[in-house]
Amino acid sequence: MPDLIRPLPWQAKTLAAPHGPGVITPGGKASGKTTLLEQFAVQGIELWGGDFRGLYLRQEHQSCREFVELCSEQFALLYPGARFNENRRTFTGLPGGAVFEINQIKNRADFIRKYKGRSVNLLELDEVGDWSDLGLLEVLRSTLRAPKPIVPRIVVACNPGGRAHADLAKRFIFKARPWEIFTDDVSGLEWIMAPSTMDDNTHLDVAAYERQIGALAEVDPALAAAWRSNDWTVAAGSYFGAVLDQSRNLIEPWPLPEKPAPGTHRRKLVNELELF
Repeated sequence: MPDLIRPLPWQAKTLAAPHGPGVITPGGKASGKTTLLEQFAVQGIELWGGDFRGLYLRQEHQSCREFVELCSEQFALLYPGARFNENRRTFTGLPGGAVFEINQIKNRADFIRKYKGRSVNLLELDEVGDWSDLGLLEVLRSTLRAPKPIVPRIVVACNPGGRAHADLAKRFIFKARPWEIFTDDVSGLEWIMAPSTMDDNTHLDVAAYERQIGALAEVDPALAAAWRSNDWTVAAGSYFGAVLDQSRNLIEPWPLPEKPAPGTHRRKLVNELELF
């Protein structure tokens, strides 16, 4: 298998997770999360053949383009007949007639219009940290159904620092240790967390990418640190990171007035009333 297809160690460990629990992959930038989602699709195709029905979703069509290009490149090596149909947003020519769709969702209206009543056995949600409505997780999970022996799977990928940062941290990130199965309080379902950083990506020139993130550090150092090290505690306070600046937002301390003696305000009021 070519090196660019062979999973990284952390990816292989995630792919080997039990099929029952959902998988959430919080990670820093450039750790290989998106490639992992392509590998999950390959795993599903290899396991279920023509019964595989996969759905990958991001907020915008334009943001899906990189993933389409990645899958097209990898599938060309594994499944030479595979082609992406832009109109149907699906790959054709997969083994046995397997279906893998790459599409967009932004809100619940999109769900009702495009996905309600659908059935998939692999649901992949990318860049969920940027979502404004995590309730979409529960709505979309209704599409996960398949006949035995297929075990449907949901995979969620996210970076720290987005609009859903606090909700993701509370609901998933701080619930259990990595690679340990835990129960989600909202859905009552089991999940497993597979974290990663750019150091886990041996295909990446880490030093060069650190310099790119270094530019962000000038504007929002907390967010830059979170993206570098997948630190969800750092980013929790970085919402105003691009606004607050010590040189312009802080002022020197000033003395507070002394606390008046008990009854002072009452005596002053009585004296003023006596003037009338």
